[in-house]
Amino acid sequence: PSLTYFEVPPGTLYNLDLSTLTLTPRLKFGPVGSPRADTVLNATRKRYVQETFELLLRRSVHRRVSTCPGSAISLFFSGGLDSTVLAVLACASLSALHRSSTLDLHTIQFRDGSPDRVAALLSYREILRLKPENVEVRLCTVDTDYKEISPK
Repeated sequence: PSLTYFEVPPGTLYNLDLSTLTLTPRLKFGPVGSPRADTVLNATRKRYVQETFELLLRRSVHRRVSTCPGSAISLFFSGGLDSTVLAVLACASLSALHRSSTLDLHTIQFRDGSPDRVAALLSYREILRLKPENVEVRLCTVDTDYKEISPK
């Protein structure tokens, strides 16, 4: 297609189809500074920050996983959001590297019925449901007492 230049009116977000060079209006909002425009811009910024954070985190985990020698990787695992997300990303990276690998999730319990152990078990079950077939995930549990690990 030949290129034609034209000005688009303000207050609308467009999608540009690069194969046909056509613009499609997607979202209309008021002038910058209006409540609707600020809401749209803030949502766009928030989405951009979230997508950028996810991309950087995936790259970081992938870089770490790809430089680990051998086929087993270990991760301290409380079952909280941060360790669960890292475990899922590590599984995805191991699978993308086409390695049959093992991910060992190490969790520690200082007393029976620890909330961290309960969270670790629940998150572990969910990871098993989501993990790729070529990655084995094991939960390695340690039961100890604060007295055993505190300096004397």
